[in-house]
Order: sequence, then structure tokens, then C-alpha cells
Amino acid sequence: MVAAGEALPERMSEEQPMTRDEFLEAIRTRKIDPRSFDLDHRRDECHVLETRETQWVVFYSERGLESGIRHFPTQSDALEYLLSVLRPGF
Repeated sequence: MVAAGEALPERMSEEQPMTRDEFLEAIRTRKIDPRSFDLDHRRDECHVLETRETQWVVFYSERGLESGIRHFPTQSDALEYLLSVLRPGF
């Protein structure tokens, strides 16, 4: 979950959940370097989205260490958060 008192990214308040395809389209549209994240396999030096038990987890992976770990109940919430932390020109 997002930390207490932290504002949710704007899209999290919408009714429609974000799909993986919508996330990838937003990445292209915003010209975000696709090397700055990973949705399928864990790589170093990027943001990672993966499932753990019944939750989705987003974190930054560097030299095998995980930092900034956030837990989400749905893939959509995790994708929305990941999009909010990625920046063009990473």
C-alpha cells in the first residue's frame, strides 16, 4: 500500500483499472526510457514490478538490493504508481 498520508497518483482515483497495455502506451507517449523499468524479470538499475503471494510489489533494484518497496492489492494500482515515479530521460 502507499504510505499513510501520501497522496495517490491521479489515475488511482478513476473507476477504470489501468491495464498493462495502457501502461506501456503511456510510457511510449511520455517518452520514458523503457530500460528504466521491468515488468517481467528482475534487472538491476531499474524500477521493478512483480507479484509476491497475493500482492503486487514495486521497488527499485540496484545491485540485487530492493529499495522503496511499495505493496499494492492490484496490478492496476501498482502500474499507476510505477508510472507516477518514472520520469522521461531516466
